[in-house]
Amino acid sequence: MLKLLETISKESAFHIQKDVVHLGRRSVKSDSLHIKERYGCANIDWFRQVYPEDKWENFVSTSMKMAKNQVREKMMASNNLKLAAASIEQTLNAEVAQAKFFGVDVGEIEQKKQTYETVLEALRTTKVELEAAAFVMVRKTHD
Repeated sequence: MLKLLETISKESAFHIQKDVVHLGRRSVKSDSLHIKERYGCANIDWFRQVYPEDKWENFVSTSMKMAKNQVREKMMASNNLKLAAASIEQTLNAEVAQAKFFGVDVGEIEQKKQTYETVLEALRTTKVELEAAAFVMVRKTHD
């Protein structure tokens, strides 16, 4: 998350980190939002009061679907599986022809073929999962 903020703000992660507040913190500590002083509770308790679960369920669900679709579209654009499969087939056929010409055992080539097929199948059936969600609140640096 800090890397993304660093890219957007053109400030170093070190400078950004001092202003980042961990809203999931369960302990009661002081930070730049002064949640401890203003509300007398942990950041996570304040966050849950201000942003109740019912507001988040639909937002997170919708955002997750949009993100999955974006990832799928990018993967489809960058993974030309037909071209990769054709290239693998061509390589394997050349190796088989070479092995037959020189009288070499094609057992190793069959093993390579199985490996390539496994890789292609993994690319075809890739499952996209949400690993983490982040809430970024942009505000003035001085209250």
